[in-house]
Amino acid sequence: MAKYKLIQKEVEAIQFTGDNLDEVKKWIADKIIVDRGGVFALRSLDGYTLENGDYIVIINESSYGIELAVRKEKDFKEEYEKAN
Repeated sequence: MAKYKLIQKEVEAIQFTGDNLDEVKKWIADKIIVDRGGVFALRSLDGYTLENGDYIVIINESSYGIELAVRKEKDFKEEYEKAN
């Protein structure tokens, strides 16, 4: 058995505050955010629900578009640090 470690890479991310919906929509242009009675869902591979404080992370970019992930604030801060 071999051991592996996570390779760190720089990613783009934005924190959803509930007040910045227009900014988030502009940032993720080709993805859809659905308002389900005040609960927002992001069209992604896993169909995430967005809550205030969640971070949206671009985890992959290709000619097919961008692949997004949603991380809870606590998890995001454990996994990422601000790049210079």
